Amino acid sequence: SILYIEEPKYQVESLNHTAIFLIDDFNQGDSAPDFKDYEVGLGRKFQSLKLWMTLRSYGLEGIRNVIRNHVNLAKKFEQRIIEDDSFELICDRAFSLVCFSIKGVDNQDTYEYCAAINRARKFHIVPGELGGRTMVRVVPGYQYAKESHIGDLFDHLKEMVQPYLRK
Repeated sequence: SILYIEEPKYQVESLNHTAIFLIDDFNQGDSAPDFKDYEVGLGRKFQSLKLWMTLRSYGLEGIRNVIRNHVNLAKKFEQRIIEDDSFELICDRAFSLVCFSIKGVDNQDTYEYCAAINRARKFHIVPGELGGRTMVRVVPGYQYAKESHIGDLFDHLKEMVQPYLRK
């Protein structure tokens, strides 16, 4: 999206969150804009603002419903992983985080599996490590996620795992 501001200095002054010890001649000049000053920062300074806006948008009950939905979807996804012979859980589900790996496959193959899924651009997953074991981390974090999305994800994971099972 495009943001046009007639006088950007006012927005930069209000959103600037450069620490005092980082201010020098280079980042005070007008040679190039620092785009971090054109948006609300993601750091500590604005955490309460982000929380307030989220509460204002969803309401307390709305946030509870989104979280419950994510946890329920994670439970269903976890159950599908447990029931499938290709995968194994690495640890117990935590909240809406499900960590699993391909049965009988080494760490490098698991990383390659994650990369292949991300290259397909249908879903985004994140690899991780626990106790020296590489795993796939899945969190249903989309606010409008449905059970059909989890089914599509599992079907895609199952389709993409076939070359790694044959090794």
